[in-house]
Amino acid sequence: MKLVLPRFRDFLPTPFVNPRRGELRLVIDGKARRLRLTLSALAYLESLYDGKNILLLTKDFATHGMCARDVICVLQAGLYGAGEGDMISENIKADTDEAAQKTCSFDIEGGYARASEVAAQLLEAAFLVAE
Repeated sequence: MKLVLPRFRDFLPTPFVNPRRGELRLVIDGKARRLRLTLSALAYLESLYDGKNILLLTKDFATHGMCARDVICVLQAGLYGAGEGDMISENIKADTDEAAQKTCSFDIEGGYARASEVAAQLLEAAFLVAE
């Protein structure tokens, strides 16, 4: 009889997130997802705002706050950056409004409060300067 030992990753939560890389975990549509704002994810976020500069976007967020659409856009970019782009394409809403066509429809555990908290943490992690 062969003894099979559990692997280290078997004890990690799914999906495993690495906070040092700016990764966060959020339950979306009943499934735990990893989110991360990479450089390409920030470019994706800019594309959701018709190419508006990311620094201007973050300044607007800091000055005026984030509306629900802003939160969804940041979460979409976080999913894209963590390699969850297939989930975005599955959840794009069919809408006649051009801006709304770019946003997803998600069921987020914890509701808007949790979604906005994660969106803010993603932006903070993306622009955090290590000392």
